[in-house]
Amino acid sequence: TTWDRWHEEQRPIASSSQPTQARCCRCGWYGCCYYCFDRFRYFLLHPLTAIATIEHMFADAETGELREATERLSGLLSALDLGLVLPASLADLVALGERIERLGHALKTSAAAKVAGTSIWRAAGVRSPEEWLAQRTGTSKPEAARLVETGRQLEQLPATAAAVRRGELSARQAQAIAGAAAADPAAEQRLLACASDSSLRELQDECARTRANASPEAAAQRAHRARSYRTW
Repeated sequence: TTWDRWHEEQRPIASSSQPTQARCCRCGWYGCCYYCFDRFRYFLLHPLTAIATIEHMFADAETGELREATERLSGLLSALDLGLVLPASLADLVALGERIERLGHALKTSAAAKVAGTSIWRAAGVRSPEEWLAQRTGTSKPEAARLVETGRQLEQLPATAAAVRRGELSARQAQAIAGAAAADPAAEQRLLACASDSSLRELQDECARTRANASPEAAAQRAHRARSYRTW
């Protein structure tokens, strides 16, 4: 980087001008101010570049473990020979594959919603975050739009979002519950319980009823039925 190049150029200055000073804990050369002060000066002269560099550093730190886990998983799958797996263990692998798929979808959904709220997708030369997501994931724009919408809805539904991150909901279950609970937040826990006890079709039907009952027209009808007329 520019910082490191400048530091290499300043090595003779740092070592000759301050030969008895303690070594910098960051760069190892004499005088903490030389290398580290230049970084501070670089912030002042190039604030946008410096901020982008820091954001990249934090991003690497936050995603590093996930990248390593993904590479490890990829290596395990590449080395796996299903022909050598006992039949009794194949069913376990199906369940494990489903869990992995759910966790991956949870990460993709939440990250896609966050990306849609920024301008980073514009660098790809596309017109919308949905178009960017469709290109990155090999899906259609309607599918990408539904994924982004689900991610945005989950941001307001902590219980459902937690269940998604734990891998307890499939992609279609999460989409159905998020859409219904966004319309009626009070129904969130009931729908989560329904997901664990019902089929996907039954859950989707219940979510459809929840959305219908949460509409303004349905609310007006309930209020009308609740009216009473008394005379004294």
